Amino acid sequence: MQNIIKTIRKYKMIQSGMHVLAGVSGGADSVCLLAALLEFQHECPFTVTVVHVEHGIRGEESREDAKFVQNLCAKMGADCRTEHVDAPREAKERGLSLEEAARILRYQIFEQVRRETGADVIAVAHNENDQAETVLWNLIRGSALKGLGGIRPVRGNIIRPLLFTSRGRIEQILRERNLDWRTDRTNFEVEYTRNRLRMEVLPYFERYLNKKASEHIAKAAEQLQEAQSYIESQVKHAAERCIADSTERFAADRTAGKGRAAHGKETDGAGQGTARRIFLKLDGFTQEEPYIQGELLRECISRCAGGMGLKDVGNVHIEMLRRLAEMPCGRRQDLPGGITASRRDGVILFEKKTTVPAQRRGTREGNGKAENVVIETTDGCGTGEKSRKAENVGICGGSGEYFLDLNGRTEIGDMTVITRTISREQFDAEIPHEILSEKKYTKWLSCDTIKNNVYCRKRKTGDYLTVNAQGGRKKLKDYMIDCKIPREERDSLWLFADGAHVLWLPGFRISEAAKVTDETETVLEIRVIRRV
Repeated sequence: MQNIIKTIRKYKMIQSGMHVLAGVSGGADSVCLLAALLEFQHECPFTVTVVHVEHGIRGEESREDAKFVQNLCAKMGADCRTEHVDAPREAKERGLSLEEAARILRYQIFEQVRRETGADVIAVAHNENDQAETVLWNLIRGSALKGLGGIRPVRGNIIRPLLFTSRGRIEQILRERNLDWRTDRTNFEVEYTRNRLRMEVLPYFERYLNKKASEHIAKAAEQLQEAQSYIESQVKHAAERCIADSTERFAADRTAGKGRAAHGKETDGAGQGTARRIFLKLDGFTQEEPYIQGELLRECISRCAGGMGLKDVGNVHIEMLRRLAEMPCGRRQDLPGGITASRRDGVILFEKKTTVPAQRRGTREGNGKAENVVIETTDGCGTGEKSRKAENVGICGGSGEYFLDLNGRTEIGDMTVITRTISREQFDAEIPHEILSEKKYTKWLSCDTIKNNVYCRKRKTGDYLTVNAQGGRKKLKDYMIDCKIPREERDSLWLFADGAHVLWLPGFRISEAAKVTDETETVLEIRVIRRV
């Protein structure tokens, strides 16, 4: 138990006077979580309220779990609140896996109760083995360094005191205290990805490779989180040395010529304004370690984009910018989000134009007509929105492709599309989770899973949706048939897509792969307003 208490102290999860909600299912992990919180109350006065969510999945067995938790709380002197949801119906209506539907409803209830009670944090019972599973899953999926850090002990208003305690140790703690627990039989159904990792992969590692495999993987994740924090601090210091924006004066000998202006500012020679101009000073940049260089380049793009996420920026763009730094002056590189990088004397200049033609890709044969689209984007400098007019957006056979800035406003036909990116913490604080499934024309997507760019367009051959947590796909055409969308209406529906991957069909569903999960770092909000 002391290891759990140590984790609470180390990460300052609970302070005196706080109100903590504890998610207790009745399983070993959550019973141990409750016991640890009540024990920690002896040295730090705070309030604990238990929340049990009965998912309606296992009939009488599920209802017995609820009774067990109520009796346990009565025995241990903890307030208990039981909420009932219908996960099977939610899964059917939204085309989700049962596991995912239950998770979404559970966290919606947690957030709802937190708001109603004014609680400060929500304690959940992820343990060391859960951490090992997450790291392996992220590694298999091709995650970057940040994803290999796995589950964070504290994220927004979610705390995880058991994250560095193994399942074996948890059960030992319960036996020492004569505490019973319930076992959910769905934990043993291997069709769920997590269960397969838990029941087949990790036991194999522990039996044939190293009996402490889960512990070592979880420890590596903790070290990677610490390394990531250190790297971020080093990037911050390097940025202070190497990056300047258009409001700063910086020392760099630059030859006089077209585009030079006072205080190190430049124009593009044509008098065309920019939303943000970022300078990377190459004399300092070249002295940094290669990894820090890559992070500095990402930082330049992020600042130029007004703090937007970097989901569209891949290693290929970073490598092109490295080469640009070694090229003669005058060379230029186009980047996602309407950003350009140009090699100047002693610097790379990153610019985001206020006038950017919307990108267009021909999709079908047609009359090739064009129409105007007005796009408004946030400039990232705290000055509000700037209006941008994008002309000559291609319309092919009545179907165009409109490239969306991820923080802006776009007029398309008879609808207005408003987009913004927010952090996970902002999402948790601002968006009531109980409305996620209710809003038909506002959706929240995980930026972390979007691989290329987001386009608003009509359907194309090859379009698909991801329909379950295991990555199963369904052709958009088949989905439309299943939803009984009339044939004559299918070609007129607008959708949001990342390549052939349909992220959202407004009025219907979003792709399973685009949903916000516990691992989501940045959230994309898309709101569609129909004009009468």
